[in-house]
Amino acid sequence: MPPSKPPSDPAASRLVALAERVYGEQWRASLERDTGANASTVYRWISGRSDIPRSVFLSLAWSASDGPREAMTDAELEAAIDRVLGIERRKR
Repeated sequence: MPPSKPPSDPAASRLVALAERVYGEQWRASLERDTGANASTVYRWISGRSDIPRSVFLSLAWSASDGPREAMTDAELEAAIDRVLGIERRKR
């Protein structure tokens, strides 16, 4: 059974927000289909019990943006996710 409240884990919260943006209300089934993960794995990701593979974030960021489909550094991936979610970060 899926968690009833929003994830408290920051990575899980970002995953849910991205997946909702890409897939809409039925995001879990679509995420399972597109990643090949089963329902238990997705539950562990959003509950914070398992690390979310970088490839999942990369795939969602690519799906949600019109940017080029190329390798990204971690910083570029974070920036792409932030753009998709409309998050502005202060430059350090």
